[in-house]
Amino acid sequence: MKKIKRGFFIIFCAVVVFALYNYKMTFYLLSQLKGQLTIVYKAESIDEAIASKKYDSLQTQKLILIKAIKQFAEDSLGLSKTKNYSTIYNQQNRLVHAYDSLDNSIVWAILNNHLKALEDEIRGLSQFGDL
Repeated sequence: MKKIKRGFFIIFCAVVVFALYNYKMTFYLLSQLKGQLTIVYKAESIDEAIASKKYDSLQTQKLILIKAIKQFAEDSLGLSKTKNYSTIYNQQNRLVHAYDSLDNSIVWAILNNHLKALEDEIRGLSQFGDL
């Protein structure tokens, strides 16, 4: 038992020495951890966000559209059902992703090949009303 305690103590000391030696990286990693945990714990389901009425009409329509596109991708395109695009985190108008780095040729190909089916699917979702 003493050997196990001593082993954990040595590992703990090594981690502390490493963290102190690399203090800039340690602070960076801790701030990243804090940010990720904030997103995870403050995210809400898209259904809750739509029902909450805390988003304006345009934002609510976009959330409904995201839900419809996800459903279309799973049902019509055969993509696997995942938890992706099922929650939202209100970023308070802070840009987080590099949307300007999207490959326009891929977006264009998707639109050309699947836009009509997507439009039909969205119009068929009468539970959401007119978009």
